[in-house]
Amino acid sequence: GILFVMCLFLLGACATVHPNPKLEEEIDLVEVSNRKLNPPDRSDEVFFIMTLSGGGTRAAAMAYGVMEALNQVEIPVAAISTGASASRPLLKEVDMISSVSGGSFTSAYYGLYEDRLFDDFKDRFLYRNVQSALIWRILNPFNWGKFLTTGFGRSNLAADYYDKILFDDATFGDMLGNDGPMVMIQATDIIDGYTFTFTPYFFSMICSDLREIPVSFAVTASSSFPGAFNGMSLYNYGGTCGNKSPAWVHDAFAKNDPLDISYQLAKRDLAYRDSETKKYVHLYDGGVSDNLGLRSPFQSLVQLGKTKEFEKLGLGNTKRVVFVIVNAQISKSKDNVFLSHLPNTPRTGRSLGSAMTTIMNSGNFDTLFIFKEYLKRAQEKGSLTEIYPIHLAFENLKDPEERQFFENVSTALALPEETVDKLIEVSGRLLYKNKEFLRLVKDLGGTIRDKKAMTGKTDSELLETLK
Repeated sequence: GILFVMCLFLLGACATVHPNPKLEEEIDLVEVSNRKLNPPDRSDEVFFIMTLSGGGTRAAAMAYGVMEALNQVEIPVAAISTGASASRPLLKEVDMISSVSGGSFTSAYYGLYEDRLFDDFKDRFLYRNVQSALIWRILNPFNWGKFLTTGFGRSNLAADYYDKILFDDATFGDMLGNDGPMVMIQATDIIDGYTFTFTPYFFSMICSDLREIPVSFAVTASSSFPGAFNGMSLYNYGGTCGNKSPAWVHDAFAKNDPLDISYQLAKRDLAYRDSETKKYVHLYDGGVSDNLGLRSPFQSLVQLGKTKEFEKLGLGNTKRVVFVIVNAQISKSKDNVFLSHLPNTPRTGRSLGSAMTTIMNSGNFDTLFIFKEYLKRAQEKGSLTEIYPIHLAFENLKDPEERQFFENVSTALALPEETVDKLIEVSGRLLYKNKEFLRLVKDLGGTIRDKKAMTGKTDSELLETLK
């Protein structure tokens, strides 16, 4: 009996389903991006990007806490656009949200339903024991037939469950059609190591229609940790729909500098447009290639900075670029600390988990370092007028006991309600105590509502720290 269950478990690990339809008509990528990045009610002087890291429910709660805190900041409309004197939440100024793994649950829900996030997301997801529910579905005999006959795997069961409890069968067509920010859900192309992003541009490369893709499919791919889940796969129809590479790709190949990031991105572009060589795209947890969710918007910024695409997308008036990086990373997991006290080499399963955590943490540092250096050079060249790099992480907490508490929070998809609430509170506090964020609020003439409960300080006391 146990052997049979293990066989089913392995079958569930290998099965794949490809739901993506071929693109029948060319999509105007500039029009889609214009609508999402530059709507009439959002500032054309502020380009606001959020990145949400991986880390299970811990990361999802941290992302929620930062969004809730941004929603409590009021910015005068006169400071961000022309028109009548009024105010609006700073959260409404977010143009782009890039997310990985646990952070993708929060970004996708906000991308679909916006302010509804604050009404029911905690009950629908953050307070729910998602992990136990997924395990029960895998072991439920009623689902074994799917493993054996329909090509379903563990990740497909997870996607169905996420639709049931959270996404209500919504597709990217629903998300792209509303007035919310551009949401970039990241996964890892496990074959070539690329960061694959669920955006119109990536799907134009593989000649598939993103509008028909379930949001749950993307979130599942983004959070399919190798070993625990089987990943998700897409057909690649690249080269069959007439979509051509943009000008920056040809420019990059003409310069022929392998050390230039644009050259590497151009190679990726070419690979996806060649379906004869690359017939499938196999996707796993986005954290494998970038656990901060920072690389895709950073790469977009590099591309835009080298061309006139800023003007094409209606971003030519940009005066301030804001990056809020929500980093749920911990310095060292409990398991790694435990393994450090063992005299013997860890067994394969534990070694794999430990290695993945180490790779992700190391990659986070490299990504942040490269990003920081790029911003520094951009400011020196004057290509970006004013930059606000706002990095939020548990390591910013000054109290060692509090920092240790949050760094010991599990990355599982199940946390006690009390822990979730603490994560939400500390995330807002980290934002409100960040000097770059306070500089942004001051420059925009904003005010922070309910700041006393979050930080114990008033607006004047908070802004005094900038003097």
